[in-house]
Amino acid sequence: MMLTHTGRKSGLPRHTVLEVIRYDKPTGTCVAASGWGDRASWFRNIQENPLVIVDIGARRIDSFAVLLSANDAERELLSYAQRHRLSFRILARVLGEKAGKDGREKIREIARRGSELIPMVAFVPRVNKEAPPANREQGVA
Repeated sequence: MMLTHTGRKSGLPRHTVLEVIRYDKPTGTCVAASGWGDRASWFRNIQENPLVIVDIGARRIDSFAVLLSANDAERELLSYAQRHRLSFRILARVLGEKAGKDGREKIREIARRGSELIPMVAFVPRVNKEAPPANREQGVA
């Protein structure tokens, strides 16, 4: 996905390509992870101004950036691990873990650790261009 966000210092539009962890086509919600943690420029920018534009495929979606709770991030990583086993094993190595065939609890442990180190963000389409979304602690569509 292409993320258009506003520079926190310059106020100018900035563009960043992000890998989508999950895309919910009916709602237009995208979930992405900040591989560089909270140091990534795009991540710091969206914390200052969560109004963003997401281009995914042929769709351009005015969205809000919503930081996922640790529980939601863990749930997203577990789902990702089930859908993309090889990619998750690579991610686990980056986190200093070995995600072999140790079972669901080992995957859950790695996902929990990953959710603490790798912030995850949901890009939720704006229905009302002014108002932010409701508290997303209960989960993301």
